[in-house]
Order: sequence, then C-alpha cells, then structure tokens
Amino acid sequence: MAAIRAAEGIDAQNLPDPVVQALHAAVETEDRATGAKYPQILVHCHRMRNLLTEKFRKFSGVVDMAVEIRVSHDRLNLLERQSRLYLDAVTAMLEDCRGEWGECVFQSGRYDVEFGAAKKGGRHFTQTTRVNVPVEVSLG
Repeated sequence: MAAIRAAEGIDAQNLPDPVVQALHAAVETEDRATGAKYPQILVHCHRMRNLLTEKFRKFSGVVDMAVEIRVSHDRLNLLERQSRLYLDAVTAMLEDCRGEWGECVFQSGRYDVEFGAAKKGGRHFTQTTRVNVPVEVSLG
C-alpha cells in the first residue's frame, strides 16, 4: 500500500490500510452484524475440485480462493478509484507470491477479476471487486 500511495501521490488518510480477514459474508449481513469498517479485504475458499489428477492421492485438484476487496465512499468517482488501487495492491501481491505456498500447494500466478457494481451501503455506497485465485493442491 505504501508503494501505491507514493506512486499515486496519495496520503494514508485518503487511502487507508484495509482490514484483512478470513470471512465469507454478504456485504449487507456484515454491515448489520458487525458494523463493518471499510476498506476491507476478505479471503475465503470459494470452491474445491478434486480432479484426481494424481493417482492414489486423497485430493489432487484445484482449490479456488476468493479475495474480495470492499470499499465504501460517499462519492461514486472516488469509490471506483479506491477499488482500482486496492485491486492493484492485491494483484501485485499475487504476482510476488507466485509459486509454491507450502508442501504440495502451488499458485501459478493465474487469477481472474470480477468487478461488482456500486450499491447502497457502508458510507453511502459500497463496491466489491472479487479476485478468484486457483490454487493447485495435492494431498495424501
């Protein structure tokens, strides 16, 4: 985040560090339940596919991880800009962490991005950008 702030000439007050947590909850649910603080990055497992690509393994396939970037602002044009900057930070981290994540867990560097539409919520408006990351896993 510091590098992006420096490159864009933005101070930490206008682009704060996000809250990062392992959670899979709808925006509306989290706003009501916890009074969510924005910006936030949520990481969770979206789907597991046991493709049995390696014989005699209990699991050999793909675990689809999701990284949701949620931002909130009272102005739509600034909402879109914040969303893009946090997306840049997440994709830069994924590119830096390409390769083996642990024993028999590998991330090739592939990902795809889904841009959500701005909705009412948070500080007037919220926007969610989702990064889907396939992770190849072979266990047991």
